[in-house]
Amino acid sequence: MRAHPDGDGDDPTARAERALRLLKLLLTVLVLALTLARGLAGGPL
Repeated sequence: MRAHPDGDGDDPTARAERALRLLKLLLTVLVLALTLARGLAGGPL
């Protein structure tokens, strides 16, 4: 049984879309973390 039962299989397009979503999520988290760090350090947001 698969952990992600969305029926993608090994379709390259589906894999690329998943990778793109993951990269966007990681970028968002990184930007939020940097903004929070600058705020805590007393710098301009």
